Amino acid sequence: MNVTLTREDHVGILTLDRPPANALDGELAAGIEQVLRTIERDPTVRVLLIASRVERFFMAGGDIKNYATLSPDGLVDTVRGYRDLFMHLHRLPIPTIAVVDGYATGGGAELALACDLRVASERARIGVPEILIGGLPSAGGTQLLTRTVGYARAVELMLSGRSVGGEEAVSIGLATHFAAEDPITVALSLAHEIAAKSPTAVRWIKRCARSVFDAGLFVGLDAEDLATIAVSETDEFWQEVRSFAEERRRATDRRTTTGGLP
Repeated sequence: MNVTLTREDHVGILTLDRPPANALDGELAAGIEQVLRTIERDPTVRVLLIASRVERFFMAGGDIKNYATLSPDGLVDTVRGYRDLFMHLHRLPIPTIAVVDGYATGGGAELALACDLRVASERARIGVPEILIGGLPSAGGTQLLTRTVGYARAVELMLSGRSVGGEEAVSIGLATHFAAEDPITVALSLAHEIAAKSPTAVRWIKRCARSVFDAGLFVGLDAEDLATIAVSETDEFWQEVRSFAEERRRATDRRTTTGGLP
């Protein structure tokens, strides 16, 4: 399985495991969705932690090789599906913590942003590079990123496509905690601390705080929908996507012929 759920007292731990980079596809999204539904039915889980078993990656985002095979309508439907997943996570009544110990880019950044708290390691690289292939973070990213780091910083990150390390992520509010070493231990400690509090009070604190955060969110998501449709109708976007997918295919072929060497 590419998604597993384990429990440590009142903390649920969702672990992503789709090598080599946890690229988001329908199967991985369905696995995450299934875990979220399980969590909602289990009142003993008071905090959800999301981590990765794949070395150097939290989640590398959408599977561009799959995107290259889609029609414009197929792309829009796929992105909407991912956005629905991230909004489900965003609306989960219990606190959620992302453990970013590697790359969290594109959809990976959106997954992390849908969580309430983010623990970033020294190896973390968080960014929304969709502009580099003529796209935008339209699975909730434009809205969640702007609400998290503010308008100017969010626009700079989206227009540049650059990724930030763990310390910078904390300094701009993109991450809430920095753990130079062993981020999973830091995240678990934080999760257990929260889980020890009154579960009723914790849930209401999240609900009340989110009511402020979510003001106008769904208006913004409608704008993302229009943006995704507009981008999907441009030749330049599909040229970039197919070029990216072809380069990835060639890189895979090179690794195969050299026995895995670069």
